[in-house]
Amino acid sequence: MTTTSVNIEDLRALIAGALETDPKEVTDEAHFSDELDIDSLLMLEISTRVETAFGVPENTVVISGAKTLAELHAFVISKLVGETSACPVIRPRPLSDPAARLFLFHHAGGSHLLYRGWAEHFPQDWELCLLEAPGRGHLQTLPPIDDCDRLVDYFHTAIAPLLDRPFGFFGHSLGALIAYQLTRRLHHEGDPLPDWLGVSAHGAPRVDAGTDDRPHLMSDDELRGWLRNVGGITAAMRSAAA
Repeated sequence: MTTTSVNIEDLRALIAGALETDPKEVTDEAHFSDELDIDSLLMLEISTRVETAFGVPENTVVISGAKTLAELHAFVISKLVGETSACPVIRPRPLSDPAARLFLFHHAGGSHLLYRGWAEHFPQDWELCLLEAPGRGHLQTLPPIDDCDRLVDYFHTAIAPLLDRPFGFFGHSLGALIAYQLTRRLHHEGDPLPDWLGVSAHGAPRVDAGTDDRPHLMSDDELRGWLRNVGGITAAMRSAAA
């Protein structure tokens, strides 16, 4: 199976086959041991099946520490990316012992090239790490990840070995959301946290956000009114949509 055909549904079906259960039971975030009752022997069986199906090196799934399907999916992709010398972390000025690292996350329609000239503007002992999402830039042959949590999983797996010194995150637009959610993930997992989190072109999180802030949840009439108020629809379009 090639890298471009690896998707989370393939893994879901594989695990469901090992468990002899309906794939719907293997949700993205279901904990392997707590919710799916996968013991060490079953995990070994799943590991063997993954290695055979996707060409992942022997025993790497067992030692990956993946606890959910989403984590396993991110791991398999990152492993295959590594095997094909296509890494989601681009370091324009690699350092063996940097004083700090700054991870940069691009917007949805972009790639790591958004930040290609940034390294020269930072201290010489800082290492900039430009993140590339699957399906973008030099990873364009990989299947895109269209779910925020899974993309966070993917980047978490990729940068985990690089969080051994002070670091910061910066993201633009979608990259801002990923940087924020990845920071939350690190906090939840008890991992090292960034010394600084910078974001641009994205609204601040609001725990009290209601329907007014989420047009996709509005009724047809509410959506028409909202579009009228923000100037997002012409009179002719309003008449046609009425």
